[in-house]
Amino acid sequence: MVLISLLLLPFNLFAHDFWMFPYQKEIRLCGGHDFPRCELAPKKNVEVSGFIMEELKEEELDFQRSENYLFVSRSEGHKNYITGFSLRRGGKVMYCGFSFVYHDEATKIVVPSEMVRKYCDLDFSITLKNYPFRKGVSANMEFQGMWFPTWSFLSEKGKKGYLQMKKEGILDFIPQEKGFYLVVTEERNRSISISIEVR
Repeated sequence: MVLISLLLLPFNLFAHDFWMFPYQKEIRLCGGHDFPRCELAPKKNVEVSGFIMEELKEEELDFQRSENYLFVSRSEGHKNYITGFSLRRGGKVMYCGFSFVYHDEATKIVVPSEMVRKYCDLDFSITLKNYPFRKGVSANMEFQGMWFPTWSFLSEKGKKGYLQMKKEGILDFIPQEKGFYLVVTEERNRSISISIEVR
């Protein structure tokens, strides 16, 4: 994966980003410029939907509102799961995102195209291999059905950069830090974020 110099492109492609994040006994939907710190919640006039998928079983999330984030309570039993969300205004998707929380190692994780279509209103699937990712080892994400040429990324320790997707639909890079990362792109006037963990 080619890392594009920050001198060549402005970093902020979007006004602010949104992501889902596990915190103690909650799953939070946060927004802001300083991932993973929660700075703002989606506005009250934005339609919010979300899900958690564990062992291929999907459950819709009923968010509650805090001062600067939305949240749902979760039980201690959730160990390996995918979460996702959609932000819509006037019925149109403005932002969608997916988060991967796995305590156990998985050789392959798939978000099927019908799930992506439901929350992003786009036709593609997401495949992660050998997850959670490892520091110093190539982090591999495959997007089948659509091609998103340029992504920005943020690490929870403040590292920023750009990634270039391969024409085969593969987004990969070698993370140099442990922790959570947010990778973001834009397609058809909507933003897409992926939250991943590196150990």
